[in-house]
Amino acid sequence: MNKKKKFFVLLVLMLLLSYMSVLFVLVRFYPQERWIPKIILTLPFDVQKENNRQYGVKPDTQPTKKDEVPFNVLFDTVPLDAVDMVRPWHLEKNAVKTYSKTFVSSGLPKMSIVLTNVGLNDELFWNAIYKLSTSITLSFSPYSMDLPEKINAVRQNGFENMLDIVVQSENAYQNAGALGIKDGDSVQQIQQLIQNHYLDINVPFIGFWANKINQNNPEFKLVSDSFFDDYGLFTLNDADVYHVVETDFFESSILKRLQEAQKNAKEKGASIIVFPMHPLVVEVLAEWMNMRFNPEVEFVPLSVIIKEDL
Repeated sequence: MNKKKKFFVLLVLMLLLSYMSVLFVLVRFYPQERWIPKIILTLPFDVQKENNRQYGVKPDTQPTKKDEVPFNVLFDTVPLDAVDMVRPWHLEKNAVKTYSKTFVSSGLPKMSIVLTNVGLNDELFWNAIYKLSTSITLSFSPYSMDLPEKINAVRQNGFENMLDIVVQSENAYQNAGALGIKDGDSVQQIQQLIQNHYLDINVPFIGFWANKINQNNPEFKLVSDSFFDDYGLFTLNDADVYHVVETDFFESSILKRLQEAQKNAKEKGASIIVFPMHPLVVEVLAEWMNMRFNPEVEFVPLSVIIKEDL
């Protein structure tokens, strides 16, 4: 090896050794707060949702405000005028009017979508608030954890809400559980159940969804009528709606039911369709209502149709 090559190799080795020495000194003695670059990357990422997933939902933390969402929101997320209770329940006379969503109708045939069993799955619950149109009415399960906080959250984001009354089916195929109304329950028992698990939690709502009609339970009808008269609440059941979707959760099936309900609205002037809070239902509804433009039918909160029938 000639002298020039030896000199070049020696120079490279010396530079490499010097570089490693400098790195050692910096790591060993340089202040850490000056050594680590402070770079913050702001990404369009839902921080709250990730926190909910990792640490459990914090229902007292409200969902992202409209102006903070990193994409365009096409739905009116303005909080309802009466987010909290205006007066105690024993003084309330017109809950439908007091706690419903204000909506200016265009006079077109109306279609209302109701989601039931809301609040049972925390991640799905928050996901739905971010994605769904606020013309959808949300009916909460009495078994939902942190029910008052969740109801306040949806109302802060422009959704009107109901509460599910779980009714035991005659063949006990659907177990209503401790909060369900069963055959043989007296008027007093039903009233006490509704008082303890619906009114005493002191949250605003516009009515009840009863998952089944129980023809052999006239006591339930008596209670339902009395609560409507006393508080201005209403009871919706499967006899009052166009269709109740309980199974067959495939995208094609959900879309078919929506199209059928839309056709029914055009023919009858109004149509109500009920879905359970299911992940695919939420995804299909979010996309279908966000992207679909139909000047022949308007999507309205349930109270709009209910008020017309009162």
